[in-house]
Amino acid sequence: METFKIQTEVSKKEVESLLINMFETSMGWAETEASEKEFLQILEGKEVEIKDMEEEKTYTLTLDKLLKGIGLFVKHNRYYPMPLDELGTADDVQSDMILQYALFNELIYG
Repeated sequence: METFKIQTEVSKKEVESLLINMFETSMGWAETEASEKEFLQILEGKEVEIKDMEEEKTYTLTLDKLLKGIGLFVKHNRYYPMPLDELGTADDVQSDMILQYALFNELIYG
């Protein structure tokens, strides 16, 4: 099968809104000790630790991983689509899926 690679841009404001939603929603399986301000510093290249409560493992979330998670979400998510220019309006489920793609490269939880 022939495929095409498409690159696109996502605004910093959209990613910031996504991070705020991730921080404010209860992800059930994940928690962080970072404050909202520290969580948003991912945009400036900082790292944030996310603890997987189910597996009792800790993962590091970076901007590169978050952007990779967004890309995987767009690529693999046929049943819960979202245009990239609406990334900042992601709901709790979409934000959770993006976080899972960012940390695990796949969906593990619901």
